[in-house]
Amino acid sequence: GGFHIASDWKPTRLESSIGSREDAVLEGTVYRREEKPNCRVLYLKDNIVHLKNQIFQESKILVYIQTDHQTAIGNRIQFTGTAETFQEARNPGNFDQKFYYRKQGIHVFAWAQDMKILDEGVYPVRENLAVIREHWKEILIKYLGEYHGNSMSAILLGDKSELDSDLKELYQKSGIGHILAISGLHMSFLGIGLYKLLRRTGLSFGIAGGTGICFLLAYTLMIGCGVSSIRAFVMFFVRMGADITGRDYDMPTSLAL
Repeated sequence: GGFHIASDWKPTRLESSIGSREDAVLEGTVYRREEKPNCRVLYLKDNIVHLKNQIFQESKILVYIQTDHQTAIGNRIQFTGTAETFQEARNPGNFDQKFYYRKQGIHVFAWAQDMKILDEGVYPVRENLAVIREHWKEILIKYLGEYHGNSMSAILLGDKSELDSDLKELYQKSGIGHILAISGLHMSFLGIGLYKLLRRTGLSFGIAGGTGICFLLAYTLMIGCGVSSIRAFVMFFVRMGADITGRDYDMPTSLAL
């Protein structure tokens, strides 16, 4: 089983110009970041790449950088480094890194060395949510320890970067691996739980529902807007819309949307 890439797929100009590793100068705007055990991962958009005396424009690039470089979401940065293309699965059933990132519109990644910030502009909402996520993970690890803290970080924050591999395999073999993907189960606990709590305090359907929608939207943005979490948010939005307007919640309509 598994996915197969359509035969009519064509590599980008930059991707086809990269061999195994190529020295390059890259410039792009940070729109997302993730903390890994030994480095920071930056997702860049609107990129300009200087490679082999040519200039390429690339919509998205993944960058690995040392954690001592401080960058905020929204910064325009420039750095030198080595650009590479993702690997395909070498054996049937293995993780296909190239296919995974290609579905996100990312065809190239780079290891950054010297970096400078060209524009210190910040996307305040995304940056603050990223800081909250990082701080939340630190609290979980502080009070639960590395093993359980990273497990809860995967379940609550969608951050599986330091999840114990044996524990992950155990979840999968037990048939409960879906707990590690932020989806309807998590959204129901958080969104509907908050909504019902606000309703019990006497708030109207509109205020309680609107607050629940805003909270869950911020949570969805914070955990990275995965497919399953977006689907769950849309269904929650329909549920709240039904309560606010005095209509019945229709599951088939919500799923179809």
